[in-house]
Amino acid sequence: MEDILENLVRKTGPDVKDRSGKTVLRAAVDADWLPGVRVALRAGADVTLKAPDGETSLHAAAKGITCHNKEVRETMLHDLLTDAKQKDVVDCLNATGETALFHAVRSGYLSFVRKFLDNDAKTKHTTEKNLSVFHVAAKNGHEDILKTLLDFDENITNAMINSLTTPDLQGFAPIHFAVAMDNLECVRVLINKKANVCVKTTNYKYSHGSTTPLHIAIDNDNYDIAELILSDSIKPSFETKSKISVKKEMNILIGTEDKSENISIDQFDDKGWLPLHSAIHKGSENFIELLLKYNASLAAQTQNDKRKTALDMIMKHVTNPTDFLENVLNSYIFFSNRILNKATVDYAILMPSRGLKKEMDVIEALLKTGNEFNQKKLLLHPLIESFIYLKWWALRPYYFLIVAIYLIFLISLATFATSVYYYKDTNRKTEQSYSLAWGCVIIILIVLIILQELLMNVEGSRYFLKPENWVKLGSLGLAIVVFPAMMVQEWDKSEWPRHVATVALLLACMQMLNILSQFPKWGYYVVMFNKVAFNVIKILATFAVLIIGFALSFMIQFRSQIPFDGLWHAVVKTLFLLTAEFEYNNVFEANNAETLGSSFEAARVLFIAFLFLAAIVLMNMMVGVAVDEITDLKSHGNCGKLEGQAAFVRSLDTLKYNLTRVILPEKYSRSLFSRIVIIEKKTVKIKMFGSHVSAHIREILAQNRELPKRFQDALFSIAHKNKEKDHTKKIKEKEAAEEKNKFEKHLQFHERAATRLDELELVATDNASRIEDVNRKLDLLRTDLLEIKTFLMSLKENQGN
Repeated sequence: MEDILENLVRKTGPDVKDRSGKTVLRAAVDADWLPGVRVALRAGADVTLKAPDGETSLHAAAKGITCHNKEVRETMLHDLLTDAKQKDVVDCLNATGETALFHAVRSGYLSFVRKFLDNDAKTKHTTEKNLSVFHVAAKNGHEDILKTLLDFDENITNAMINSLTTPDLQGFAPIHFAVAMDNLECVRVLINKKANVCVKTTNYKYSHGSTTPLHIAIDNDNYDIAELILSDSIKPSFETKSKISVKKEMNILIGTEDKSENISIDQFDDKGWLPLHSAIHKGSENFIELLLKYNASLAAQTQNDKRKTALDMIMKHVTNPTDFLENVLNSYIFFSNRILNKATVDYAILMPSRGLKKEMDVIEALLKTGNEFNQKKLLLHPLIESFIYLKWWALRPYYFLIVAIYLIFLISLATFATSVYYYKDTNRKTEQSYSLAWGCVIIILIVLIILQELLMNVEGSRYFLKPENWVKLGSLGLAIVVFPAMMVQEWDKSEWPRHVATVALLLACMQMLNILSQFPKWGYYVVMFNKVAFNVIKILATFAVLIIGFALSFMIQFRSQIPFDGLWHAVVKTLFLLTAEFEYNNVFEANNAETLGSSFEAARVLFIAFLFLAAIVLMNMMVGVAVDEITDLKSHGNCGKLEGQAAFVRSLDTLKYNLTRVILPEKYSRSLFSRIVIIEKKTVKIKMFGSHVSAHIREILAQNRELPKRFQDALFSIAHKNKEKDHTKKIKEKEAAEEKNKFEKHLQFHERAATRLDELELVATDNASRIEDVNRKLDLLRTDLLEIKTFLMSLKENQGN
């Protein structure tokens, strides 16, 4: 056959084409006929000629590789590449602009790729769509080939590893292809070669725009790839402070991620979503926990018109969001070793970002989500409650400063009002300069309080939504009016300054109560008081018609006489009667009997009806509601206390930041924070990471302030539960692994049995073929014998004749 082909090629030329448009060389390649390929090459065949399918002979040899023709193709490619290298056409292109190396990469056989590289094939070539061999290897999941290509030329690798295809190929870098096709090992190879995990696509199918590999991994539910990307892009560092407590040791762990600007967890896609937002939108709890583990912020907002935080989205997209968040918080309290008297508390989830003003953002975001799913009970979680406690204790000097300023303001206002009205009403003389001095003190303190409010609430967008702030502003505003109103002689005889002073004093006392309620041990009672007051007002408002009805009835029956002389007086007296201040003898005295006449007995009946319906039923109902809800009130009181305390701590945090960074000169503010760090290093004897992230909590830990016992007990209780949960999980994983091993052993047994059956079938087929060959030979021999017999018989007949 070779001789025949060689003669034909000599006559027609090596590049003659058949009816299908294939040359001799291409036909020999498609037929895996190595001798024919060699004949064509010796005759000078052109390896760059394209068949109708757009492929050259070199491309065809690299494209159609299977396990059956691998050895033949390997030798064939060696001959083709040797010829192509001599002619400098190794990188010849097919109709789509690809070199033969692209097909070799797609084949998945590393030996073929190495043959191309050994023959000077270029790895930097790209098609019109900017597709490279790196993209192809990553897309097809050939990690060994991808690693070989990346190791081939470091300069080319650095230039090509993050190159993007054109938008009609989704604008992918190699790492995007690897992630989208769930090729974990390819992702690992690319990351080891410093591929940019933050590079964004230009036209991803889900977002129709830019997105990162981490977003794609979340879209594809590939947990392992997401964890690999995160572990590469974030290098966590921690600060620890050991705390000894009688029989228990508490390890306070503060995560201070040293984030750079280009870590994948902080990258937004074209929808304005971080990876955490994408995971929440899918409702994938595993991904949410993973991202939080790597310091994603629950307070992170979307970069779009809605500006939703991660917590807002959790409430909307996660099933049982409160329970989920509680489990997440529990996971940050654990035993760091097998000794069960040493627990670690990690506050990283509550303050994942840099900067002093960021430490309360997560709790503030939680409060802004409302209470539709009873999520405010999370404030009672030991992790959050102890965090607020530590923050408050660290900021307590600023709290006491506020208390002192407002207390002086209250005393000054009371002294000023007293010095004017008390001496005036009792006809005593006082020096005007005395009142003027107190008035000046009030004005100075008002300026200080206003400045404090500006520094504490410089970022507060909801400042005017809080009733206590209106009380504060009311007291300050009226106090400003009080001073000139009392000192101007034209207003001296007017009564309205007296009313202004009265309201100002009352509001100032109420505000002082609000400030004192921020103290951890007192706030609970104030919140309880507010809740009970609200319930009483609600009940009174519900039965207001009944109260007004009795008031009108009393006014009519008592002939509009005192104390029922008019509707307002009647309502006020009726409300007093509700408090058991009946004054029965005074109301139904003999003089009234003569005045009322025949209505006297009717008034008694009306009074009995009021006594039963209002004084007994209504008042006991209010008391019963208060007593019945005492458990709920206690829970609500704690939540309310922590809610108010969290908001107040946030304000104190802002106050401290502004005092040290805005008012003080920069050099002094720097020395203040560096001094905190130096003291801590000497006291705590730990290596400091970061600059002053979590400086407040580090400060309190440096002062050896112990968490209260109730916090320690609650934290250790959760740590024990987590320990038991982990133990149960490990047992289940071990059982699952054993079941998997059993299954794999059974599978291997059946595979071996199937392989043995295949071998026996091949042997049987081979034996059958041999038997057929013997039978065929016997048939031929029989035929030959018959022919010989026939010949001999004819020969014998001829001899007889």
